[in-house]
Amino acid sequence: MLEVYEYDRQTAEQNHEFNMWLFSSIENEYCRIETEKFLSMETENPEKDNAFQKILGTYGLDRLQWILAFSIHANAEHFTENACKWADSVIPENYPMHEAKDWILHSQFRQIATVAESIAWQFRKFCLLDRSACSEKLRGDNFIGNLLILNPKILSDSCKSLTAQYFYATGTENKTGDIEGYFLANGQKSVFEQRNFLGIADRKQLPEWAEKRLTEIQSPKLKIRIFQIDPDKDPNRLLFSSYDETIQSGGINSSAYRQIYGGTVNCSGLESVFALCNQAQKPPGYYGHSLSVSDIVEICDGENKGFYFCDRAGFQPVDFDISQTDHDKMLRVLILECNKEPYTAEIQDCLKAKQSVVGGLIEPVYFDKTDKTLIYCDEEFLLKDYAPNRFVGELTIQGTFMIVGNGENEEGEGIEISLTDAQIEKFTEQFHYPLIYMRNQEQVQEEESEDLRFFPT
Repeated sequence: MLEVYEYDRQTAEQNHEFNMWLFSSIENEYCRIETEKFLSMETENPEKDNAFQKILGTYGLDRLQWILAFSIHANAEHFTENACKWADSVIPENYPMHEAKDWILHSQFRQIATVAESIAWQFRKFCLLDRSACSEKLRGDNFIGNLLILNPKILSDSCKSLTAQYFYATGTENKTGDIEGYFLANGQKSVFEQRNFLGIADRKQLPEWAEKRLTEIQSPKLKIRIFQIDPDKDPNRLLFSSYDETIQSGGINSSAYRQIYGGTVNCSGLESVFALCNQAQKPPGYYGHSLSVSDIVEICDGENKGFYFCDRAGFQPVDFDISQTDHDKMLRVLILECNKEPYTAEIQDCLKAKQSVVGGLIEPVYFDKTDKTLIYCDEEFLLKDYAPNRFVGELTIQGTFMIVGNGENEEGEGIEISLTDAQIEKFTEQFHYPLIYMRNQEQVQEEESEDLRFFPT
């Protein structure tokens, strides 16, 4: 289906796009001819509905809307103020009307208004965004790292929705200057010309799901592990002792520590890790006391990679032997939070740690045909009204959940085991994109039918 070309002939020639303008103009005229045939059919004609669907299938909603808007604009005195406002919202400002003379419908105005109302309602149900959803236009490269609003006219009829209009820009193609990025809703990568965007999204108007997902994308990521002294292995009673007190008592004894968490957090450095791990809502799978003096934090990658002792004021870099801890006994799982990409975490192999991931009593979900993995979710996620997270087969799991390996011990008893690299890669891809959940108050409300009445009564 040919895309509607929305610029006039002069602009097309300046942009070396005359053929695009010409072919689109021809399609507009064909669409007008077929629409007039449809409008001339008797109401009782059983083929009338098929004729309308054929027009939509051949030319699309955008082109039909295009010629209807020009037809109303050219005969504004015969239509309501709402109809004229609708037409003006479709037609670009200062578009030369003489170029549209072959697209103007010559049917009865009431018939034109009836079809235009139907098309307007169809677009209203899509809840599409316009330029009022933007905070600023695209200028230079100000769009990189920002959420943009796609012009809905470039979306196919089957894909028209406000969720499909949110596009996160990551850069530009060197040769064309086109914008590279991916759709916020499903992560699908694509490239569009700059003119296909309405502008930069206004964050104040974003629905909750989009704001949370955008915040997650733009937040810093830090892969960490946290170790705390095991009181049963602390003969010198160094738990909660300062760095100087620990050094004076013989130094840091790695074997006295146990790992209580490992994962990726939205933190920029150690101070923000400290703040996060002292909140009531700690990272899923964190099972230990709030981050405090004598704890060890490992930054697993980046320029600050290393081990750090949490002191009474700040952190001290230290030597630490992770092999002397219980690191090898930690369960490596995949955690899936709402509005976040899956990430690998290391949690203790105990009930309370697993419950801390899901936020309540754990419920197993057997979803893997090989029976080598299972899901743990909160068994009360419906009662607690958690937001929908992911589809697992025909089941919609709500709230945070995790995937863990399913194995057996020497006695043949079922036990949880760490996921393999292959399993993590497989399920990260399978469950990569969380569901979009919009609460009732976020839905765009339809206006009363009078607001879209296009013909005087």
